[in-house]
Amino acid sequence: MISDVLASALKLSIVDPAKGLWRFRDDPPDMIRRSVAPTYWE
Repeated sequence: MISDVLASALKLSIVDPAKGLWRFRDDPPDMIRRSVAPTYWE
C-alpha cells in the first residue's frame, strides 16, 4: 500500500482499484496497467 501523497508524487491514476488497474497520468489514454498479484508467505 502507498499513501495518497506518494501516489501523487509518482503521478499515479487509479482506474479500477478492485481490479488493480492503474496508469501514470502521462501514459496514453489506452494504456492501462495491472497490479502484480499478491505473494502470500506461510
